[in-house]
This record gives sequence, structure tokens and C-alpha cells, in this order.
Amino acid sequence: MHLSPQASAIQPDIKPHLAPLLVGIFTAITGGFVLFGWAHEITILKSLNSAWVSMKPNTASGFILAGLALMLTAFPFSPSASRASRLFALLFGLIGLLTLAEYLLSWNPGFDQWLFPEAAGTVGTSSPGRMAPDTALCFLLLAASLILSWSQKKTLLITAVTLSLLVAIIVLVDLFCHLTNPFDIVGLWGLTVMAVHTAILFTMLGLTLAWGTWPRQISVWSLTGRIVRSFAIWTLILASSLAWNLRREGVETLNSAIDIARASIQKDLCFRKWATSHGGVYVIASKKTPPNPYLKVPDRDVLTTTGLALTLMNPAYMLREMQNNFSDNYGTRSRIVSLKPLNPDNDPDAWEARALTSFEREGGKEFIQIHQLDGDSHLRMMVPFIVETGCLKCHADQGYAVGDIRGGIDSSVPLAPLLRKQQEDSARISLAYCLIWAFGMTGIALFYRREHRLEIANLQEKAFSASVINSLPGTFYAYEDGLRLIRWNKNLEAMSGYSADELLGRHPLSWFSNKDKARAQAVFDTVAETGEIKFEAEIVFKEKSAPFLLTGSWLILGDNKYLIGVGIDLSEQKRLEEGLRQAQKMEAMGTLSGGIAHDFNNILSALVGYTELALIQTQNNKPCHKELAEIIKATDRATKLIHQILIFSRKQDPEKHPLQASLIVKEALELLRASIPATIEIRQDIQSQSTILADSTQIHQVIMNLCTNASHAMLEGGGVLSVTLKDIVVEQKIMDGGTEIDPGHYVLLTVSDTGCGMDQKTLTKIFNPYFTTKAVGKGTGLGLAVAHCIIKGHHGLITVCSDPGHGATFKVYLPVSTEKAAPALETADAAPPVTDAQERLMFVDDESAVCEAMKTILTQAGYQVSTFANGLEAWQALSQSPADWDALITDVTMPEMTGDQLTAKALKLRPELPIILCSGYSEILDVTTRKDGVFALLQKPVSKNILLATIAKALGKSA
Repeated sequence: MHLSPQASAIQPDIKPHLAPLLVGIFTAITGGFVLFGWAHEITILKSLNSAWVSMKPNTASGFILAGLALMLTAFPFSPSASRASRLFALLFGLIGLLTLAEYLLSWNPGFDQWLFPEAAGTVGTSSPGRMAPDTALCFLLLAASLILSWSQKKTLLITAVTLSLLVAIIVLVDLFCHLTNPFDIVGLWGLTVMAVHTAILFTMLGLTLAWGTWPRQISVWSLTGRIVRSFAIWTLILASSLAWNLRREGVETLNSAIDIARASIQKDLCFRKWATSHGGVYVIASKKTPPNPYLKVPDRDVLTTTGLALTLMNPAYMLREMQNNFSDNYGTRSRIVSLKPLNPDNDPDAWEARALTSFEREGGKEFIQIHQLDGDSHLRMMVPFIVETGCLKCHADQGYAVGDIRGGIDSSVPLAPLLRKQQEDSARISLAYCLIWAFGMTGIALFYRREHRLEIANLQEKAFSASVINSLPGTFYAYEDGLRLIRWNKNLEAMSGYSADELLGRHPLSWFSNKDKARAQAVFDTVAETGEIKFEAEIVFKEKSAPFLLTGSWLILGDNKYLIGVGIDLSEQKRLEEGLRQAQKMEAMGTLSGGIAHDFNNILSALVGYTELALIQTQNNKPCHKELAEIIKATDRATKLIHQILIFSRKQDPEKHPLQASLIVKEALELLRASIPATIEIRQDIQSQSTILADSTQIHQVIMNLCTNASHAMLEGGGVLSVTLKDIVVEQKIMDGGTEIDPGHYVLLTVSDTGCGMDQKTLTKIFNPYFTTKAVGKGTGLGLAVAHCIIKGHHGLITVCSDPGHGATFKVYLPVSTEKAAPALETADAAPPVTDAQERLMFVDDESAVCEAMKTILTQAGYQVSTFANGLEAWQALSQSPADWDALITDVTMPEMTGDQLTAKALKLRPELPIILCSGYSEILDVTTRKDGVFALLQKPVSKNILLATIAKALGKSA
């Protein structure tokens, strides 16, 4: 049966299945008891009633095999049980097949009598020892069903179920025949009928096998289940109707035979009465009709007056001679018999003696049975002889009185002609029923074909709906009457953490936090009026809560009303909004800091310039000189701080250029020192001087993110932040988190801390966007995700290792570039003032204080200096006399004409003119903005020595 193992990781249930085991044992034991009854002639074991049909030995043997085969199906995971079960099924199926061949081919090999012989003339049997043909058919169907039940194909399993149900239907029809037939003469196939206990066993086997074989994954209420049920019901109805009609045909055949027998007996009775009324008849004695030696009357033999010898034929003699001489003319056999006959020829046989005894004991007017005569089935009927007055003439001395039962007249009607007619009529009826059955099955098939198409369409629609619902970006819900959750999508299960059983029937208010329940109730109360809902609320799940946007409306289907809708998780949107606010805040801060830095640098430029002038003028006033030197140092620190602010405030698309990694690391650490607590010690080991192809701003951002995270991990107890930079050679591929780098030369940046560390679960998520271990409002969860993205975009690799309580170490691999790094901003050491220079310099700046300070410094250095407040004034002067100017020093950000515009015009007018750009704004700090022809870039505030040294180099180069 359909209990064989499947390819699954689940451990199969190896316990035997109880129903087939018990039914199989009962069937095998019953078959054994029947064989025991045959061996010891115990009638009650062969038949439940002595007047009923017995179970034949071959049938009992078949049931033993069938019981064993069914028992073994209780062990579905045993290959040996499977093989043995199918072998037993083949054996009892072969018994059924051979028996059917005997009936269909009129073949009698004699194996029906091999085990135990059965006498001819047994009740309900046309062939002694042979099982009924419907029994043989049931064995054949049951064997096929058992063999198919071990299959894994659904179609074969359904076929096995159908065959099992057909067995049950056949035996139920046979039982119906037993219950409605007064004589055990009519089975489905004629005179041989199925024994009652045979039918009971087949019913148990068929139903148990059908139940056990039914595929568990197919519901009995499914389309397949309905088809099988319809087939079984339709077949049962037609089989019952056919059985009723065949029974009626059999009864009519029986009644016809009874009518013939009665007519024959009535003829004999009438003849006897006539002969009795005359006291007999005198006939001429002859060899054919000799005197009756058993007739003891004085005038038995007489002579006529003519001398003719006559002998008396009493009524019994007359009737017996007519029965013997003329029975063939009537097609029946008749006898007159008595338990106390005068003539031994009237001695009864066993059946006749049983009939006469029945008359004497129980009375009755007729005794009828089917009996075998000369190997053929006959209907035998006997009616009693009642002693009349005329009978006493011959039988008075036997002690009979008028009214006594003297004997009986037996009439035997051969059933073969009647059965042939019955079989012809039954064949026509069966053919008609087969056609009706076929038409019915065709109708059922067409009906369920339409049902199948509708079900397929329905399943496709459901699958489509489920796919649509499950593909929704949020959660889907459907509440019956707005009270019970009856449908949802997979997202709701995944987000909520609840199982399907836990979700089914949940009330909508159970999702809301206490602060939102009242508001949610108010929204649900108004949905009947508005027809829809749309509001934001905090939804509480099994292990977390999240902000959701809930939308929904009523769906009315007939008498049913459903509140359906979608919930959108706003967590990511809230995080994005917070991230956007943070980004906008940072952008605003960057813009503000850039502007402030520009203005502050201009102020510092004037401050530095005048302080340096004051230093020159107070060289002999040492106390004052010392204070002025401190001012210079302070402005230098302010300059570096502004430089870091400018780095922080840059806003530009990433552009990769060759640069020295060590410079960026040093700049980042300088900025970091002012922002971390003093309890955290920064240790740096910068060994690499290699060039990398990178965007300086992005690399600066990576370093700041890593170091900031490290410092946050040590806020409570302090610690050591270690930053190392060195050159390494990677000899084989390194892969981490789906990113890999090829062998080659790399710059390795290592950032380590002695903080709290991370567990493995956290390590798997730290590069995910918006993942943060910090408190709400303390971090966006974007720092490491951005760092990972930046390093990957630079064809590098970032790795992390950490253990709880042992800090964390991040390693960043960046490939070394063979390109040369661009020159950095001018940071020349202090140079001695130039005292003999006579070149004419053009100095342009929109800050008058800067112009005055620089003019004084440059004039004292021996240069002829002209200052201009903007680029337009400078251009006008330059364009009037281009050859009069030896160098151009200009600010970048100015009104009317910027330094860039002035530079472009000047280079077009005089390509060889040395130009030095100065700026306090962030854009000019990036060396990538240097234009061809510009000699140097100077960051404000520019010290006197740097300015003079740069001018000297520029003029020396031009010379």
C-alpha cells in the first residue's frame, strides 16, 4: 500500500500499521480454520450454516495467502516485506485466474479436488470443490490491487483503490443475493454462489486495502477523491440494480422449473386419482406388463369369457409404468416412492427419503431443492400421497388409514435448458447495464473534466493571488468581520516572528502598542463610514517593534465582510530620513565651515602678515619679540586647524589621483586628536611612503570612520588606538565577505583598539547599511557600510577580526600605484628674506588688510609691489602693460573677476608669466584644481618666509 519510504531527511515511522496487520491476521487465521474444518469434517468451520454454501479449500488457501500479503503491507519500509507481499498476491491471484479459466473455457483439470474432495450435488455448487466465479474474480482484482499498492505513482495508487472498492462492491452484491434469495442457487454467475463468510472476508480486505492505499497527500474531498467516490457510488448503484435484475431472472428461472415440476406432478396426481377412482385397470398380461407380484388381492388375475388372461394394474403400477415409459415426452423425470413400498422399485433414494421424512415430521405440501442428477443440475420437487379410500384396497394391510401420507410423487426438471435461456437474458441485461455504466462513467468523466479545468483555473488563480500577496513589499492582512485574522502573506510571518497557528484568529488591536491602541481603535471605528484606513502606528511583534504605515478597506463578498489591507514597514524609510537629515546637517556644516574657514584664513593672513612685520620691527625688543613669536605659533596652530576643517568640508565628486597615503593618514590623525577624549592614547606607526590611486576625501573619510568607531568602543574605560601604515606583498588571493584581491603590492592600513570587542553575530552584520550597536540617536549605522563601499570601489579589501572583551582590528588593503604623486601644497621651510630683488610684482586680494601687509613685506624684501582689490583691476593693469610685470600673486575667491579667471587671461596674454595662487577656501586646497602654467598654490594664511621663498623660486625659474 502507499506506505513505502520517500526520499526525505525525516526519519520514517517504522512502526507497523495496525489496521492491515489485524485484518491480515484475522483473514489468514480464518482461512486456516476453514482448511482445518475440511480436514476433520467440521461443518461449522466450512460453513456458518449447514444449509448455506461452504467455503471451498482453494478459497481458504487463497485467503491465507491474501491475509499474509495484507499483513506485510503493515511494514512499508521493509524491502523483504514488499517482495514477499507481492509474491503472495501473485499466488492467490493465480488461483483466481485458473478458476476463471475453468468457467470461461469449460475446463476441468481437477485441481479443485486436490486438497479435499467434495461430493456432487452440494448446495450452491455446480462443480464440486470449485470456488464461485465471483470469488475467483475478487481474488484476481485483490491481487492486482495489492501489487499496485506498493507503487509510488499516484495514478497506480488510485487504480489500486478503485480495484479494492470494486471487490467490496462485488461481495456486497453477493451478500444482497444471499439475503434476498430463498434458495442458494443464484450468484452473479449462475448456480454457484459465494459463501457468506467468504463475502465478509472480501469486504474486510477490500475496504482495508482501499483505506491503506489511498495517497495521504490527496484529500478524500479533493477532485480525485470525488471522482473515486462517484465511480464507486455509480458502480454500486448499477451493480445492485443488476444484481436485483439477475436475481429476478434467476427467480423466474426457478419459478419456471417449479411450475414445470408442479404441472408434471399434478398430471401424475390426476392420473392416479382417476385410476384410484376405478380401482385400477385390467390389462392383458405380457412381458412388458407382467402381473404385479407385490399386489396381494384375490382378483389380481382373471380370465374373460373368451379365455383372455388379464391382470390388474393398480394405480401405483399404472403411474409407475407411465412415468418410466413416457417421461422423455415431457422433459421431466417422475417417480412414485414410499418409505414402506410394496414394490422395491418404489424405494426412495437419499433425497427422496429426506423429502418423505420431512413430510412425516414437519408436514408441508411440497419439498423443493436443486440437486445433481447424473452430473446435471435438476430442480426436484416432491408432493405427498394422501391415502384415499381406493388406496385401502391394496394398502390396508400395511396399516394405512384415509388421510395418511402413503408416499410421494417426485418430479425432476433439468435446469440446463432453462439456465441457457436465463444466461442469454442475463447477458442481454448485463450488456445493457454495461452500456448504461459506460454512459454514466462518461458523464461523470465529462463532469469532472469540467470540474478539473475549473479547479486548475481556481488553483492558478489562488497561486497567482498568493504570489501577488507574497510579493507585496509589506505585510498583507485580511480580517473576517474586522475581528479575526484569516489570511496573510509570508512577510507578516517573517517580520512578526509568529507561526501560522499563532497568527490565525488574532485580533487587529493585538498588534498595537499601548500608546497607539486607542488611536487605532478610533480609526477602526470610523472605517465603516470612510470605507478605508490609512495611518501610521508602532506595531509590536514577537521580539521587536517597528513603525508601520497601515492601509486597508472593506471587501464584501455576499454575506461575508473582510477588512483587507497592507502594512508598510517604515523602519528603513525612517532611517533614510534620519540619514538624510544627518547628511543635510553635515552638508550645511561643511558649507558653513568652508565659508568660515575662507574668511578666517583671510583674517589670519592679515594677522600673520602684520605680526611678522612687527617681529622685524621689534628685533631689538626681546620681550615684545617673544610675545609676537607666540602669536605666530598660535596662528600656525589655527592655520592647521582650519586646514583640517577644510578637509572635512569638501563637497565634490570622487576623483582618483595618485597620492601619498601617509599624508592623508597624518592629516586624519591630526584632526582626530582634537575630537577624542584624553583617556584614549593614539599610537601611530607610519612606515609607508607608497603612492596609491585614490580619492583623498574618501580615503580620509574611511580613516575617520574607522578611528571614530574605535574611539567609541573605548569611551567608558579609555584605551589605546593604534594606527599603522606599511607596505606589504600579497602572495595569493585574499577573499573576505565576497570581495577578493589579487596578489601584488599593497599599502596596509591597520586600525586597532583595546575596547569592548564584538561577537561573531555582530561581525557578520557590521558592514550592513544602518546596522549599529549604538543607542538610538548615537549613530546612523552607515559609517562602516560606506567605508566598505569606498574600499571596494578602490579595488581594495577591508577585513575585521574581534572577540568580546579583546578589542577589534580593521585592516584595509589598497593597491600601490606606479604613477607619481602630484606635488603637494607649498609648505617650504623658512627662507632668509630677499634683499636685492628689483622685480615688479602684482598682488591681488579683496581684503585690504592682507594687501597692505603683503605689500609691506614684499617691499621690505626689495620688490616693487602693486596691489589690486579684485581681478578686474589687476587685469586692466596687466593688459595695458603686460611686459612690466615679473610675477602675479592672486587670491582665488574675489568679486567681479576671480583668481581663476584672471589666471586664464594672464596666461593667454603672457604664457611665461609666473603665477602663484593663494586661497583660504577648500576647493583650492585640492591639487587637482591646479591649472597648467600656475607655478604654485599657497594656502592662507601664508607666512612671510614661505611667500618670499616661493616668489624667489618662481622668478628664478622664469629667469
